Amino acid sequence: MIWNKKKDGAENPGTETSAAQTAKAPVLFLQKNWKWLVPVVCVVIAGGVFLLKPKNASTTAVDPSYLETSPEVRDVSNTLSGTGTLNPANTYTVKSLVEGKVLTGEFEEGDVLDEGSILYTLDSSDASTNFEKAEIAMQQAQRSYDKVVDRQYVRAEVDGTVSTLKVAKGDEVTSGQEVAVIRDNSKMTLALEFPAADAAGFSVGQSADVTLDGIEEAARRRGMEIKALKGGTNYGIAATVAAIVKTILWDERRVMPVSTLIDGQYSYDEHDVFLSLPVALDGDGVGDFVDLHLTDDEMARFHDSARIVREHCAMIADRL
Repeated sequence: MIWNKKKDGAENPGTETSAAQTAKAPVLFLQKNWKWLVPVVCVVIAGGVFLLKPKNASTTAVDPSYLETSPEVRDVSNTLSGTGTLNPANTYTVKSLVEGKVLTGEFEEGDVLDEGSILYTLDSSDASTNFEKAEIAMQQAQRSYDKVVDRQYVRAEVDGTVSTLKVAKGDEVTSGQEVAVIRDNSKMTLALEFPAADAAGFSVGQSADVTLDGIEEAARRRGMEIKALKGGTNYGIAATVAAIVKTILWDERRVMPVSTLIDGQYSYDEHDVFLSLPVALDGDGVGDFVDLHLTDDEMARFHDSARIVREHCAMIADRL
């Protein structure tokens, strides 16, 4: 190949130094031999790629820690190893509650105990004192508790007959509220009229025998006497009915004598007859019967009254 390109200094070739000629030597070599150098470089590059390529290379990266195998059922287990100290889950510290000298202590470190086992026995006067104080405090607390519990019960302070009941089941009461009136029949007050001249023969505290005579007859004839004096008993009957109605409407729960169906209550031993007896009267009508504790003679008269009422009822029924 003939190069026609002019280079600087071509007109004076003699002026180039030896150093310049040495630097241009590789360039001149490539210019002269480039035709056969290009195929050699291509062969070298292809050979390097072929030699450096890893065997069994694939397009997907393979993790060398896993192996390909056929699917099958296996147990997966993880094993963790390490070091540490094994300690009890629960630890309890036992403390002495009193001061004193240790008398017994038969356990050592490492012994196995059951709950409630005695570790030490102490000789302490303080323990005895505290025990006595605890007993006294417990007794006082028990008495206080008994008083609080007993307050929910309203008790009769004396023996007697219930005269008036002022509250009923379901009512709200306040502290100090009156709930009933009890009449003590063991002690009665009797007012007697006697001549002043006889007063000198009596002294305070002197005992006396009192015979109540004629009360039954007076009670039986009282209505006739009122009718004879006033011409009728309509006002007394009206007052009695008004008191009964007021007791029921206002739910006063009072003990009143009213005609009531008797069916074996208490010791009366009477059935299917209406008799006037003291009962607890309230908003619901007749409540509990009041046991009169009749004597044998009084009970005989009571049964006689029941017989008379039955006979008169039978006579009225025959006329209907």
